Amino acid sequence: LQYYANLPKSLREILKKDQDAVLQRRLLAKLPAVYPIDILLHEFLSTFDMELEWDGDKLAVSHGDEISSSRVTALIRSCQMITDYFNMPERDQYQSELLRLRLTNLNGDEDNTHKKPYLGSSSLPDDTVPVRLTSVYGLPHLLRLFDCFADKFEKLQSDSANILALKIMTSDFITFIDENREKYFSLRRDYEAQE
Repeated sequence: LQYYANLPKSLREILKKDQDAVLQRRLLAKLPAVYPIDILLHEFLSTFDMELEWDGDKLAVSHGDEISSSRVTALIRSCQMITDYFNMPERDQYQSELLRLRLTNLNGDEDNTHKKPYLGSSSLPDDTVPVRLTSVYGLPHLLRLFDCFADKFEKLQSDSANILALKIMTSDFITFIDENREKYFSLRRDYEAQE
């Protein structure tokens, strides 16, 4: 049995560095991240034989012969589950009022929103979330989610098609992130002193 979403030591080190920077050294993670989750997912999907284009609220996907339609569907569905986890309003109730105020208008120009890669639900259901958190949060947030996945995946007895697709996608995605970890994470670049 493959242990899905198991973070390698190199990615666990990123979580340790993040925790040390925030809790011990009292640094703040810069938001929005240089490489937010939306960009990480888009760059991961770009490694496959497919092209993604946004047309308003719709995502158009074309792919070559190197990848099957079912694999493309599974990858997109898995990315949607991850982005929806961060962006759904139910999660907003757990965010502090200060964080919500801090994140307001980080996306900038509203007319420019659809030009950014975003794989979750086409639009947020209401205005309770001022900004898509996947356009703000970076690699450490994603790694914390994957760290939780590992334990949950191991305990699942039977898998739905969606969960199985998510397991496979996260394993591939973790490998991709590990190979590119120096690009996507830097203490110097991604953190700043409190003022």
